[in-house]
Amino acid sequence: MVFAPLFTSFLAGGVSRYAVAAYARGEPEETTAIVSAIFPLLAAAGALLLIGGGVFAWQIDAILTLSPGLVGDAQVMFALLVAGFVAQLVALPFTIGFAIRQRFVLSNLIAVGSEVVRLTLLLVLLFGVSTRVVWIVVATVSANLLGLVVRVALSRSMVPELRFHGAAFAWRRGRELMAFGIWTSLGQLAAMIHRGAAPIVLNKLATSVDVTAFHIGALFDTQIRAMSTTAAAPVQPALTAMHATGSHERLGSAFLRGGRYALWAALLVGCPMVVYREHIVDLYAGSQYASAATVMLLLMAVYPLTFSNTMLPKIAVAKAQIRGFFAASITVQAINLALMIYLVGTRGMDAVGPALAVFVTTTTSQLAIFWPMGLRMTDVPLGRYARETLLRGLLPGVVASALWLFLEARIDSASWP
Repeated sequence: MVFAPLFTSFLAGGVSRYAVAAYARGEPEETTAIVSAIFPLLAAAGALLLIGGGVFAWQIDAILTLSPGLVGDAQVMFALLVAGFVAQLVALPFTIGFAIRQRFVLSNLIAVGSEVVRLTLLLVLLFGVSTRVVWIVVATVSANLLGLVVRVALSRSMVPELRFHGAAFAWRRGRELMAFGIWTSLGQLAAMIHRGAAPIVLNKLATSVDVTAFHIGALFDTQIRAMSTTAAAPVQPALTAMHATGSHERLGSAFLRGGRYALWAALLVGCPMVVYREHIVDLYAGSQYASAATVMLLLMAVYPLTFSNTMLPKIAVAKAQIRGFFAASITVQAINLALMIYLVGTRGMDAVGPALAVFVTTTTSQLAIFWPMGLRMTDVPLGRYARETLLRGLLPGVVASALWLFLEARIDSASWP
């Protein structure tokens, strides 16, 4: 199920983008054409996934190593997960009304409501029926399906054009959406490599202590990036609408402002974490994981380069100029993976090896590829970018870091307080 997002991105990666652009241009009937083009393809893919998932569930004990007494639960859980995923995949075109109308607070409230239902149902099943692990999946899938029904109903009430009309089906449009999805799925794959390659490489070529040390060193970085991704998600439809209506100057301003705000938010946490990294690791995990401090430093040292350019992938999607960006992303991550294997497997480095690989590939690719790409897409001169994003975005962090370094040198931090 880890690969499920790749299917979603591959099959439906462009639906929301093209529907938002159509609505922004004042062409709501185009939305019906988009839904009508992609829905049959999603339905066919869903049927194939159900068949494949059913076979996998049936033969799960031949594929995975399981205790004989748990095979039945594993079969039920996997079948439920596949069925729930297929339902959400097929219904996806009918849920994009929240993006079109930019009703993200309502969307998040539905997500919170689904989580409350999931937890309530899970507690009822665990305390009222039995303590079987299968109830975790039953509660999750049931709550997700309930949330899906609510999303579809509200989405279609906001955008009535989100409907399937057989006469509006056009294979040419379906191919266009699928082509967009191929490149977004490559972006998903690049992100998966970036997030998951290091623990796998360390697991195979180093020790369990190194795996844990890298995990500890990457904890704050993982949380900062996850929160920034969530916080920036509502920006995508607005950027798409700007491009669709020809507001290129506003798009450039959003690129500069977004990078500046992202730097402020990331460095607000990143600066004290880097200064106090050794103390934090020692207090949290102990001296045996000291290499985690270096991991933290290397992963956060690239923040001025990455967060200042954080709007680039969203601009690329908004302008439907994704081929170059995602091709570069997957290439960089392939080089990153190869460098990790070399540093850990050949050079014998510990948890610091993958972090050093990330630092080297990120720094090189941002300066040589992604910074020029962002400036070119938005027609922003380098001087303006340096003034409005880099200088203004980094200045608070530079001043704060000087104060943190002064405090770190003067005050003993042998305890959390």
